[in-house]
Amino acid sequence: MSRTHKIAWAAGFYEGDGNVINTQHNKSNGWVGIRLSVGQKDKYPLLLLQECWGGSLIHRTPKKGTQMWIWSVCGARALIFIEDVMIWLSPRRIKQINKAKGIIND
Repeated sequence: MSRTHKIAWAAGFYEGDGNVINTQHNKSNGWVGIRLSVGQKDKYPLLLLQECWGGSLIHRTPKKGTQMWIWSVCGARALIFIEDVMIWLSPRRIKQINKAKGIIND
């Protein structure tokens, strides 16, 4: 798969199953970071995201017993992912990302 195809695939995958939050790591100076994550039962697509953009994979077993994998990427790597996929994302997702980045307030 070409790099362009990987980016388009990743954008669609994130569009459907991803989320973004801002994280305040140091309350004394107000530094705010950004974290993206995608959760899935199947580990394979998350390994592809990790291979291209780094980040970490976490295995979870919620109370219902369904196993789940979560790909998470923070900071500069998250911003690189956003830059790569932004042209493929819906206005709704772009708004969520901009809100998490502190660009908009609502």
